[in-house]
Amino acid sequence: MKRIFISFLGMGPDGEGYSELNYQMEGKPERISTEFVQMAEIEFLGSDSFDKIFILCTKKSHDYSFHDLRDELNDNLCIDRQKIEHVPINNVETIKHAWELFDKIKSLKTLDKYEVPKDILFLKSFVKTANGKISRKNTLLQIMNQ
Repeated sequence: MKRIFISFLGMGPDGEGYSELNYQMEGKPERISTEFVQMAEIEFLGSDSFDKIFILCTKKSHDYSFHDLRDELNDNLCIDRQKIEHVPINNVETIKHAWELFDKIKSLKTLDKYEVPKDILFLKSFVKTANGKISRKNTLLQIMNQ
């Protein structure tokens, strides 16, 4: 089965890009320092794990950050630039926009070789640990209990 990575690229919390942060994944001792969460996720999961990487971004976030992300993935993880595809989107402001976006993801021509999730769940918030990090385990339990 082919595996894909799909992520959104925005403009950062202040609309002027991202700051370098340290990322750590539960069960992994190392920390990864980068501006892009996508870079950390792909490195933690294994850069050779994915056949294709789709980065969804608006024109503004594409022009501001996409090339930097693509270059970082190529330079640091040796990911071929051909595997990294920009998917243009409009701003997502409502649930209706989000579903339109989901339909766009499903309609990507290159996805016919991949498994695509049938459902996407929109959360208002994640369950956080005492130190403010997202608790994947407790968030999943919350979803299952809904």
